[in-house]
Amino acid sequence: MGIKNKDAIISLWESLKKEIEKGSLYSEKWFETANLEELEKSRNLVQLDYMNPDLDMDYRTQCLNLLSRFDTAIRKLKQDGTEIGFPVHSSNGWHLPSDD
Repeated sequence: MGIKNKDAIISLWESLKKEIEKGSLYSEKWFETANLEELEKSRNLVQLDYMNPDLDMDYRTQCLNLLSRFDTAIRKLKQDGTEIGFPVHSSNGWHLPSDD
């Protein structure tokens, strides 16, 4: 017994496999596997929805919560393992460099 659409089934399986590995949109797995460009692009789209006064307030609240998840993921990628160390106090005062 042969399969008529073997190529279509194989391509469907490969696309499903990629989606499973990547995770569904805005899931925890998606945030872990997305690159910086994807995160920033998606964050801008969510921010536009958040700032749209014509949308439902409950949806906009969800967008705000999602924005904080984006900020955390983006910060983690940009930080590259270095600790931020806030607040900073030097001999010259708060947030001022100590080298003269």
